[in-house]
Amino acid sequence: MQKCVLIEQTTINKFIKKYLREGMDELKPRVKEWEAQVQPDNQLLLFDFDAKPEQTNMLEEYEEFYDTESE
Repeated sequence: MQKCVLIEQTTINKFIKKYLREGMDELKPRVKEWEAQVQPDNQLLLFDFDAKPEQTNMLEEYEEFYDTESE
């Protein structure tokens, strides 16, 4: 880096800032493209990872199919 600073006749801080700025300018189109692909808030959610699953008992739901009088 020291050689690059000498070639460009600048300070290390200015050198770093210049190339960071140039790098950010190159990334802007990619970031804009990524933002355009972000899913909208009203997108259908197939899996709700925050929801607590409710446990059910199939025997209770279909008790009319089972003979409970024989017990």
